Amino acid sequence: MPADAPGAIIYVVGASGVGKDTLLSGAQERLRDDPAFIFARRDITRPASPVGEQHREVTQEEFASLKVSGAYALSWHAHGNGYGILSLITDMASQGRVVIISGSRAALCEARDRFPGLSIVHITAPLAGLQKRLEQRGREAQPEIEDRIRRAEAYPVEGPDVHILSNDADVETGVRKFTQLLQSLAQRVPNGAK
Repeated sequence: MPADAPGAIIYVVGASGVGKDTLLSGAQERLRDDPAFIFARRDITRPASPVGEQHREVTQEEFASLKVSGAYALSWHAHGNGYGILSLITDMASQGRVVIISGSRAALCEARDRFPGLSIVHITAPLAGLQKRLEQRGREAQPEIEDRIRRAEAYPVEGPDVHILSNDADVETGVRKFTQLLQSLAQRVPNGAK
């Protein structure tokens, strides 16, 4: 996407257990009637579930083929799975839309290279609450939970393009703060849909 594109891409990151999916889902519901905002759906090589992120399930083979064909604007691997964001997001941003991506801290440098003018939202939460949230979602065994907690501090997210949101209150408060931050970032977009 050219640096003077009229829209924007907002790249949302956070360690496992900070409540990123909950905040994204809540903000998407609040902004559903605002055509300026697009929440990019990810391709993931893990089974889809009625709980949590509503991603598009792809096989490892499909993921590899889509990546080679250039279908992804950004892709990465984490926790044994492939993640991909379809290239059509750049078209949406160039049409003045504000595209929100659920990203990975490990792919942050690549995202900055691919999308000039990127805004980054880093969702944080007190470490004491991470283990409880990870246990409640029931996707990982205890050693995997401990590994994710270690990873929470392993990838610093810094820079003038980073906006930190502490998800340290109830869900309603977190969703409201996150939605307001997205709207504030959208207002900074030159010539974009407001």
